[in-house]
Amino acid sequence: MGALATTVLRVDIVHLDTTGSRRAAGPVDEAGHLRALRLRSADALERAFGFLEAQPDEWARARSRVLCGAEPSSLLTTRLESYQQPDGSFPLGTLVSGGGLGFPPLELAGLSSAGLALVGTLEALLVAADAGLLYGAWLERAIRFLERHQSGDGAFRVESLREDAPVALHEDVLWTGMVAGLLGRTPLSRADTLERAGAFLAERFTPDAVENDGYSALMAYSLYFTNVGGELSDEALQWCGR
Repeated sequence: MGALATTVLRVDIVHLDTTGSRRAAGPVDEAGHLRALRLRSADALERAFGFLEAQPDEWARARSRVLCGAEPSSLLTTRLESYQQPDGSFPLGTLVSGGGLGFPPLELAGLSSAGLALVGTLEALLVAADAGLLYGAWLERAIRFLERHQSGDGAFRVESLREDAPVALHEDVLWTGMVAGLLGRTPLSRADTLERAGAFLAERFTPDAVENDGYSALMAYSLYFTNVGGELSDEALQWCGR
C-alpha cells in the first residue's frame, strides 16, 4: 500500500458501501475506484489512531488499541485484572469522570469511597463490554461487588460525602440503568438484582423522561431494557427509539 499503509494490523475493519456511488466505466476502472476508497479510508483510520495514541489518557489508548485491532483483547483483560481491588472493585478511571458517554460531571472530592468504587467498577465494565470481554473470574468478582452495593429500593446510587447534598432522581435512574443494564449482559448476574433494579426503573419511567430529560435518561433506560426483559421493555424501547 506504499506510503499510505497503516500500522493498524487489521485494516479490514474499514468496510466500504459503494452502492450508488460507482462511476466506473468498466471492471478495471471500478477496481481502481474501490482501491482508492480503501486507501483513503485506511489513511483516515491511521490518522485517527495516531491522534488517540498521542493522548495522555492511558485507558483511552488501551481501548483504542484493542478496538482498532492493534493489540489482542487478552492484553486488555490482563490490564483490567491488574487494577482490580481485593473486594472486586476498580479505582476510578477517566471514562465517566471525564464526562464521556453523556455522564453528568462528577465532583470527585465530594464522593465517598463507595461512590468512587462504584463508578470505577462501572467504567471497567464499560471498557470490557466495548471489547467483548464480559467473561472471566475478574468479571464475577466485579459483579458481586456491584450487587453488594445495590440499595434496598433496587437503585444503584453514587454516594456523596455531603449529607445535605440533594440526590437528583435522574442521576439515580442513570446509575441504576447503566449498572443493571451492563449486569444484564452477562449470565453471571443474579436475577433478583436485575429484577429489583428493573422495578425501580419501571416505577419512574415516563415517555417525558426520555424525550425531555436529556441523553443520560435515554441511555440508562435503553441499556437496561435492551438487556433485561420485562413487562415494560417493549413500550420503553419504543419511546427510546423515538
